[in-house]
Amino acid sequence: MRRLRNRSRRELQDIIDNKPPEPRITIAKTPVIAFWCFCGLCFFYSVFNFRDVIADPKLPLLLAALSGLVGVLLVKSRENYFYAFVGCASLVIAIPLFINIAFADRNTTTLKLEIVEKHRGSYKSGPYVDVVYQGREISFGFTNMKEIQAASYVILKVSEGLLGYYVIRDYKLSRR
Repeated sequence: MRRLRNRSRRELQDIIDNKPPEPRITIAKTPVIAFWCFCGLCFFYSVFNFRDVIADPKLPLLLAALSGLVGVLLVKSRENYFYAFVGCASLVIAIPLFINIAFADRNTTTLKLEIVEKHRGSYKSGPYVDVVYQGREISFGFTNMKEIQAASYVILKVSEGLLGYYVIRDYKLSRR
């Protein structure tokens, strides 16, 4: 009887209604929670830093989709399919991205790229320009439309990453 006195009202009502007790977070679930938190950090890291690397996004996105599907196959609950897909896909993109950026060469190379197209932007995004580098169109945003109208080139300062992809260190507009 003493054991029943120490229980909360909710637990006693569940016993009366013959409901199973609510699952509690155990030490065994702590690594799983830490893994999903790490996957969430990887997702935000890849979202905010993918534009700093000049790379063709087709291969990383294909590998991310495949690893996301593998993650879905490993999860038992249908409610967690989305989290498994996004978490595993984020790991495949964020880890090589981090390695490429963190271990990039400190020496910078300056590239002068001709502006292909100038855009005014909308109320959600500011004005930006498009340039072409190695057959890939890259957009750079700026704040002043007058500077964009007067410019003909974008000057990029890049350094080569450990995996061979260029990391954009700085960019600015140039008239000549």
